[in-house]
Amino acid sequence: MRFFSLPNTATIAAERLSGLKRSKRFSSHGRKRKRRSKSPTLHPSLILLNANIITMDASHPTAEALAVLRDRIIDVGDSERIMELAGPKTKTIDLHGKTILPGLIDCHNHLVEFGLSLKTLDLRGAQSIHELKDRIRVGAS
Repeated sequence: MRFFSLPNTATIAAERLSGLKRSKRFSSHGRKRKRRSKSPTLHPSLILLNANIITMDASHPTAEALAVLRDRIIDVGDSERIMELAGPKTKTIDLHGKTILPGLIDCHNHLVEFGLSLKTLDLRGAQSIHELKDRIRVGAS
């Protein structure tokens, strides 16, 4: 079943990720061209199966498999459905129930050093003696 009659952003993005050139499916008058051959199907480069995936999505808090195309997660779900996406060059890894978490960003600081840095003059990035003097003048006032 086709959901889109014209090329859409997702289609164009998928073609760019795969390195495929965009086909000329439509004539300059907007009429659909006849296809001479079937377009190539994109397959994930990596599939992780049998995992405990924490999705952070309230409607689907966990999953057991995910598919990756280059450096992007393209699908998450049950192992059987995700395996249907595999192609001949797809690498598959069975995680045997290990947990996958979303990327966490640790934004921390060392409190004492941070506090001391607020009491000192930041002269980084000064481009000239004049700019250095201006920053010192403002900091001293």
